[in-house]
Amino acid sequence: MADVGLRLLSCMFWDNVPCEFRKSENFLVMDKCLSCSHYKRFNDGVERFEDEVFVDAGKAKRLSSPKRVTAFCVGLRSNPHIEPLPEGSSLNIRLRLNHQTLDNAYWYLPVDDKGHENYVPVGRDLRNSGSQCGRWANDSVCKHIEGHDGFVLHGEDFTGKLLARQNHWWCNRSSCPTCFAHGWATRRARVIAGRIAEGEKRGFGKPEHIVVSPSVDDRRFQEDVLRPLCRKAMLARGLNGGTMIFHGYRIDKANHCLKWSPHFHCVGFIKGGYECRGCKKGCVGCNGFEARTRKLREVDGCIVKVEGERKTIMGTAWYQLHHATIRVGVKRFHVVTWFGVCGNRKYKSEKLKVEAKCPAPNCGNDMTRAVYVGRRSIARHVGNVEYRSVFAVDEFDGSEANYIDFVGRKDE
Repeated sequence: MADVGLRLLSCMFWDNVPCEFRKSENFLVMDKCLSCSHYKRFNDGVERFEDEVFVDAGKAKRLSSPKRVTAFCVGLRSNPHIEPLPEGSSLNIRLRLNHQTLDNAYWYLPVDDKGHENYVPVGRDLRNSGSQCGRWANDSVCKHIEGHDGFVLHGEDFTGKLLARQNHWWCNRSSCPTCFAHGWATRRARVIAGRIAEGEKRGFGKPEHIVVSPSVDDRRFQEDVLRPLCRKAMLARGLNGGTMIFHGYRIDKANHCLKWSPHFHCVGFIKGGYECRGCKKGCVGCNGFEARTRKLREVDGCIVKVEGERKTIMGTAWYQLHHATIRVGVKRFHVVTWFGVCGNRKYKSEKLKVEAKCPAPNCGNDMTRAVYVGRRSIARHVGNVEYRSVFAVDEFDGSEANYIDFVGRKDE
């Protein structure tokens, strides 16, 4: 930023930071900012800086220099004083709505969508659903301090401290840049976990995480053609049923972008179970899953791979959902579909019970709603560079407790 002679404004348009140039108590955030001469001069400098880094490609959201974009994103993560403004590139606009966009390469890398402009990764819209998106609601706290020893998250040590997680209001729109990961993806992951758990109760076996990629020749087709092809390939290899999550892009490490490479992630059940994990016999004279998929690959060209064991089904489903792909222009595009013994018709007999509680990420204990009464300043806005959804906090500030139990509403 120093190359263009910019001086960062102290206000940064956040509620908890007073304006440097307007000391009045009646000042409202963003009420006069657009007409402020200091803001205009600062904004002009940012635009000059962005012209040196970005080549905007409009609504297609393609950037011609992905390597420079990646370097710029790394700079944003390492320099907390640089905060992009909602002008210029689509990345800057999404960062102002949700600064956690920089936490995952799938969320910030440019998309090479030539020939597939109607497919975009989730969370790539340039506006949220309304004023409630990402609004802070309360905190959940895990007070089992003994279970936090040695736990480190985002470089923060939780040893001897409480683990707090911020709860927000999220919409249910997959394209919302604010809510796609913690709103839409979390809700869908809970439904997937509930249905898979019901499948285990019905005796379908142990759920596995499977990735299926169509043949190279078939990758030119649209999603509605690829989905039945891949479903047929999984059924032929012995899958009883499960869920299919569409991914249209993979990370191209050479060009530092997302490149078209359609595939599906499945959480489902294999008939007879998956017995090939850890096997060293090499599929010779065997009729196991790996032997079947190698033989059938020569027929249909599909690559079907079983991933390693997962700790939780919900965690696996959430990870696959938060960088899935949606089709624009379709009123109700289904990212998640079900097939086989897990199909919608098979589950009409009874209502699924979806677990709403979210345990602590390290020890698995239940978290309770609590109110923070300490002196520490905590970033509540998801667009703030200092924001952390999960953070460590001391149990006491001197002789006073930092958190008191939330009373008046049942914990979820």
